Amino acid sequence: MMNRALVLVALLAPASASAYQLRTDPTGATVHQAQQEITFRLPARIPAGLDEDAVKAAVKGAAASWAEVTGLKINVVEGDADAKPGYAAGGQNHNDILFVEQGWSWDDEALATTIITVDTSTHTILDADIVLNAAQHRFRTLPADHSPGGIYDDVQNTLTHEFGHALGLAHSSVPEATMYAGAPKGETAKRTLEADDIDGARSLYQDGAATGSQAGGASTTLKDMGLGSVGCASTGQAGASGWLALALLPLVALKRRAT
Repeated sequence: MMNRALVLVALLAPASASAYQLRTDPTGATVHQAQQEITFRLPARIPAGLDEDAVKAAVKGAAASWAEVTGLKINVVEGDADAKPGYAAGGQNHNDILFVEQGWSWDDEALATTIITVDTSTHTILDADIVLNAAQHRFRTLPADHSPGGIYDDVQNTLTHEFGHALGLAHSSVPEATMYAGAPKGETAKRTLEADDIDGARSLYQDGAATGSQAGGASTTLKDMGLGSVGCASTGQAGASGWLALALLPLVALKRRAT
């Protein structure tokens, strides 16, 4: 019997008093990466004003933060200029990191969104794409000690948050946490994981919950994810939800937080 596959967009849940949250699928099970070694592809198209080597370093730094606390091996390889976000049932899929400079279809205030496809019979992540909103926001690789403020959003700050979603974490209610829903311009603090982030990651990957699982394969009837709906407000409130293919969970993204 073919396993069902569900596309989950952005993987961000409303903040709550229980601090870190784990992403769940419609069965109520937490989702996680099936393999101990995961590969992400670098953005092949870099917006003007960004240095390619600095972006590569930012991606690797964001990945390393989570690899250290999960025990996963997270590889970063060269990207494909023709890559698009989403999952192709029965096709060749990659975990891509992309800048979108035109045609952003989520809420304009969203800095980025993470799109994953999950096998709902094994609760494992089949595909995870991180998409940065370069259409409405100006990204730079800022100094690590940069103070919040200015006109730029830091690439590594944003990616570290989004990598957490790609691994199965939702939002945290702890304002200092990397997985908190909002980020002011110029922030770099999310590059460094806080205790709440570490607890969430270890609950998935070091407490036995995500070891030994193997994805069973997606149904050929799964449609491409499509782009649409809106995310949470800049204060981290929950936003609208929509349904696509088999189902869609609430669509939320890392947002601008008022300063």
